[in-house]
Amino acid sequence: MYFATEVAVLALTVLIPSLIGLRDRTNSDWHNNN
Repeated sequence: MYFATEVAVLALTVLIPSLIGLRDRTNSDWHNNN
């Protein structure tokens, strides 16, 4: 149980910033192109 929770927290801490980075990068590219 503890292991699964730890993995879930690690996945969130790793995936959320990467998703935000991808979204910000696409937004900046869109603004630069237009």
